[in-house]
Amino acid sequence: MICGEMQIKLRDRYQFIWQMSILSTLLGIAIVSISNHPIGEYGILLLGIAHGVVFIPTMITDKCTTWKMVVGSIVCITYPFWGLAVGMMVCSIMSPFFESFVWGLVVAWVLNRPLAILVFLIVGVLSNISLFVIIRFNLGHTFDEWGIAQTIGVWYVIVLPVFPIIVRYLPKSKAMTNPFECVHCSYSLVGLLNYSLCPECGNHPHEKSDPQAALENLVDSD
Repeated sequence: MICGEMQIKLRDRYQFIWQMSILSTLLGIAIVSISNHPIGEYGILLLGIAHGVVFIPTMITDKCTTWKMVVGSIVCITYPFWGLAVGMMVCSIMSPFFESFVWGLVVAWVLNRPLAILVFLIVGVLSNISLFVIIRFNLGHTFDEWGIAQTIGVWYVIVLPVFPIIVRYLPKSKAMTNPFECVHCSYSLVGLLNYSLCPECGNHPHEKSDPQAALENLVDSD
Protein backbone atom coordinates (compact mmCIF):
# COMPACT_ATOMS: atom_id res chain seq x y z
CA MET A 1 0.00 0.00 0.00
CA ILE A 2 2.72 2.45 0.99
CA CYS A 3 4.81 1.44 -2.03
CA GLY A 4 1.84 2.05 -4.35
CA GLU A 5 1.27 5.50 -2.89
CA MET A 6 4.96 6.36 -3.40
CA GLN A 7 4.79 5.26 -7.03
CA ILE A 8 1.72 7.42 -7.61
CA LYS A 9 3.39 10.43 -6.03
CA LEU A 10 6.53 10.04 -8.15
CA ARG A 11 4.58 9.40 -11.33
CA ASP A 12 2.28 12.36 -10.74
CA ARG A 13 5.25 14.61 -10.01
CA TYR A 14 7.07 13.74 -13.24
CA GLN A 15 3.90 13.96 -15.29
CA PHE A 16 3.19 17.40 -13.85
CA ILE A 17 6.70 18.63 -14.71
CA TRP A 18 6.34 17.19 -18.22
CA GLN A 19 3.04 19.03 -18.63
CA MET A 20 4.60 22.29 -17.47
CA SER A 21 7.55 21.75 -19.84
CA ILE A 22 5.21 21.30 -22.78
CA LEU A 23 3.22 24.39 -21.78
CA SER A 24 6.43 26.40 -21.42
CA THR A 25 7.63 25.33 -24.88
CA LEU A 26 4.32 26.15 -26.55
CA LEU A 27 4.16 29.53 -24.81
CA GLY A 28 7.76 30.35 -25.74
CA ILE A 29 7.21 29.44 -29.40
CA ALA A 30 3.98 31.46 -29.46
CA ILE A 31 5.77 34.51 -28.06
CA VAL A 32 8.69 34.41 -30.49
CA SER A 33 6.31 33.80 -33.40
CA ILE A 34 4.83 37.28 -32.93
CA SER A 35 8.21 38.99 -32.58
CA ASN A 36 7.88 40.53 -36.05
CA HIS A 37 4.42 41.95 -35.34
CA PRO A 38 3.68 45.34 -33.74
CA ILE A 39 3.09 43.73 -30.34
CA GLY A 40 6.27 41.69 -30.61
CA GLU A 41 8.39 44.41 -29.03
CA TYR A 42 6.41 44.04 -25.82
CA GLY A 43 5.45 40.40 -26.20
CA ILE A 44 9.10 39.36 -26.16
CA LEU A 45 9.20 40.49 -22.53
CA LEU A 46 6.88 37.58 -21.75
CA LEU A 47 9.68 35.10 -22.45
CA GLY A 48 10.54 35.30 -18.75
CA ILE A 49 7.05 34.04 -17.94
CA ALA A 50 7.49 31.15 -20.40
CA HIS A 51 10.62 30.11 -18.50
CA GLY A 52 8.87 30.46 -15.17
CA VAL A 53 5.97 28.25 -16.24
CA VAL A 54 8.22 25.20 -15.88
CA PHE A 55 10.99 26.37 -13.55
CA ILE A 56 8.80 27.71 -10.73
CA PRO A 57 6.62 24.54 -10.45
CA THR A 58 9.81 22.46 -10.58
CA MET A 59 11.26 24.42 -7.66
CA ILE A 60 8.04 23.99 -5.69
CA THR A 61 7.73 20.23 -6.29
CA ASP A 62 11.44 19.82 -5.56
CA LYS A 63 10.86 21.55 -2.19
CA CYS A 64 13.51 24.23 -2.72
CA THR A 65 14.08 26.78 0.02
CA THR A 66 12.07 29.98 -0.17
CA TRP A 67 15.02 32.23 -0.94
CA LYS A 68 16.19 29.93 -3.75
CA MET A 69 12.71 30.02 -5.25
CA VAL A 70 12.75 33.82 -5.04
CA VAL A 71 16.12 34.02 -6.80
CA GLY A 72 15.05 31.49 -9.42
CA SER A 73 11.82 33.38 -10.09
CA ILE A 74 13.67 36.67 -10.47
CA VAL A 75 16.10 35.09 -12.95
CA CYS A 76 13.12 33.81 -14.97
CA ILE A 77 11.23 37.09 -15.04
CA THR A 78 14.28 39.17 -15.89
CA TYR A 79 15.52 36.81 -18.61
CA PRO A 80 14.68 39.17 -21.53
CA PHE A 81 17.00 41.78 -19.97
CA TRP A 82 20.00 39.72 -18.85
CA GLY A 83 19.67 37.49 -21.92
CA LEU A 84 20.03 40.57 -24.11
CA ALA A 85 23.04 41.70 -22.10
CA VAL A 86 24.72 38.30 -22.51
CA GLY A 87 23.99 38.37 -26.23
CA MET A 88 25.58 41.79 -26.60
CA MET A 89 28.69 40.73 -24.67
CA VAL A 90 29.31 37.70 -26.91
CA CYS A 91 28.31 39.48 -30.16
CA SER A 92 25.04 37.46 -30.44
CA ILE A 93 26.55 34.60 -32.44
CA MET A 94 27.36 32.58 -29.29
CA SER A 95 24.47 33.85 -27.18
CA PRO A 96 22.47 30.56 -27.20
CA PHE A 97 25.44 28.72 -25.72
CA PHE A 98 26.31 31.26 -23.04
CA GLU A 99 22.69 31.92 -22.07
CA SER A 100 22.20 28.15 -21.69
CA PHE A 101 25.34 28.05 -19.56
CA VAL A 102 23.93 30.76 -17.27
CA TRP A 103 20.67 28.82 -17.01
CA GLY A 104 22.65 25.71 -16.15
CA LEU A 105 24.43 27.50 -13.31
CA VAL A 106 21.17 28.81 -11.90
CA VAL A 107 19.28 25.51 -12.18
CA ALA A 108 22.21 23.54 -10.74
CA TRP A 109 22.36 25.82 -7.71
CA VAL A 110 18.62 26.18 -7.11
CA LEU A 111 17.78 22.48 -7.57
CA ASN A 112 21.03 21.37 -5.93
CA ARG A 113 21.97 19.21 -8.94
CA PRO A 114 25.47 20.09 -10.25
CA LEU A 115 25.12 17.89 -13.35
CA ALA A 116 22.38 20.22 -14.59
CA ILE A 117 25.19 22.43 -15.89
CA LEU A 118 26.27 19.66 -18.27
CA VAL A 119 22.70 19.18 -19.50
CA PHE A 120 22.34 22.87 -20.29
CA LEU A 121 25.75 22.95 -21.99
CA ILE A 122 24.44 20.28 -24.35
CA VAL A 123 21.33 22.42 -24.91
CA GLY A 124 23.59 25.39 -25.65
CA VAL A 125 25.68 23.47 -28.19
CA LEU A 126 22.57 22.19 -30.01
CA SER A 127 21.03 25.67 -29.97
CA ASN A 128 24.16 27.23 -31.42
CA ILE A 129 24.24 24.59 -34.16
CA SER A 130 20.66 25.54 -35.03
CA LEU A 131 21.73 29.20 -35.16
CA PHE A 132 24.54 28.41 -37.61
CA VAL A 133 22.10 26.42 -39.78
CA ILE A 134 19.64 29.32 -39.81
CA ILE A 135 22.40 31.73 -40.83
CA ARG A 136 23.77 29.36 -43.47
CA PHE A 137 20.49 28.62 -45.20
CA ASN A 138 18.76 31.93 -44.40
CA LEU A 139 15.60 30.18 -43.30
CA GLY A 140 12.41 32.21 -43.22
CA HIS A 141 12.93 35.93 -43.73
CA THR A 142 16.17 37.80 -43.22
CA PHE A 143 18.19 36.79 -40.21
CA ASP A 144 17.82 40.25 -38.68
CA GLU A 145 14.04 39.85 -38.55
CA TRP A 146 13.46 36.21 -37.86
CA GLY A 147 16.76 34.47 -37.27
CA ILE A 148 16.99 35.25 -33.57
CA ALA A 149 13.31 34.45 -33.06
CA GLN A 150 13.73 31.11 -34.85
CA THR A 151 16.77 30.28 -32.72
CA ILE A 152 14.86 31.03 -29.51
CA GLY A 153 11.99 28.85 -30.75
CA VAL A 154 14.39 25.98 -31.44
CA TRP A 155 15.88 26.48 -27.96
CA TYR A 156 12.46 25.95 -26.40
CA VAL A 157 12.03 22.72 -28.35
CA ILE A 158 15.47 21.44 -27.32
CA VAL A 159 14.94 22.33 -23.66
CA LEU A 160 11.52 20.60 -23.55
CA PRO A 161 12.70 17.38 -21.81
CA VAL A 162 15.41 19.02 -19.70
CA PHE A 163 13.59 19.64 -16.42
CA PRO A 164 11.91 16.20 -16.30
CA ILE A 165 15.33 14.62 -16.96
CA ILE A 166 17.04 16.73 -14.29
CA VAL A 167 14.45 15.96 -11.62
CA ARG A 168 14.09 12.29 -12.53
CA TYR A 169 17.68 11.21 -13.16
CA LEU A 170 20.18 13.71 -11.77
CA PRO A 171 21.14 13.20 -8.10
CA LYS A 172 21.30 16.02 -5.63
CA SER A 173 24.67 17.09 -4.28
CA LYS A 174 25.18 15.43 -0.91
CA ALA A 175 27.67 18.10 0.16
CA MET A 176 25.08 20.84 -0.34
CA THR A 177 22.13 18.98 1.12
CA ASN A 178 20.57 19.67 4.49
CA PRO A 179 21.41 16.62 6.68
CA PHE A 180 17.85 16.72 8.02
CA GLU A 181 16.34 16.44 4.52
CA CYS A 182 16.17 13.59 2.00
CA VAL A 183 18.85 14.08 -0.68
CA HIS A 184 16.35 12.99 -3.35
CA CYS A 185 13.18 14.95 -2.63
CA SER A 186 14.09 17.29 0.31
CA TYR A 187 11.47 15.70 2.55
CA SER A 188 12.01 16.53 6.23
CA LEU A 189 13.66 13.67 8.13
CA VAL A 190 12.92 15.05 11.58
CA GLY A 191 11.54 12.28 13.78
CA LEU A 192 12.58 9.42 11.47
CA LEU A 193 14.99 6.64 12.40
CA ASN A 194 18.43 6.71 10.75
CA TYR A 195 17.77 3.53 8.78
CA SER A 196 14.26 4.49 7.63
CA LEU A 197 13.37 4.94 3.98
CA CYS A 198 12.05 8.34 3.00
CA PRO A 199 8.25 8.21 3.29
CA GLU A 200 7.93 10.66 0.38
CA CYS A 201 10.01 9.05 -2.39
CA GLY A 202 11.00 5.63 -1.03
CA ASN A 203 14.79 6.15 -1.25
CA HIS A 204 17.34 5.88 1.50
CA PRO A 205 17.47 9.55 2.62
CA HIS A 206 21.28 9.82 2.51
CA GLU A 207 22.17 7.63 -0.45
CA LYS A 208 22.06 8.62 -4.12
CA SER A 209 20.04 5.83 -5.67
CA ASP A 210 17.40 5.33 -8.31
CA PRO A 211 13.91 5.92 -6.83
CA GLN A 212 12.42 3.16 -9.00
CA ALA A 213 15.02 0.68 -7.76
CA ALA A 214 14.30 1.62 -4.17
CA LEU A 215 10.59 1.02 -4.72
CA GLU A 216 11.28 -2.37 -6.31
CA ASN A 217 13.49 -3.35 -3.37
CA LEU A 218 10.72 -2.34 -1.00
CA VAL A 219 8.24 -4.53 -2.90
CA ASP A 220 10.64 -7.48 -2.79
CA SER A 221 11.08 -7.10 0.95
CA ASP A 222 7.31 -7.33 1.40
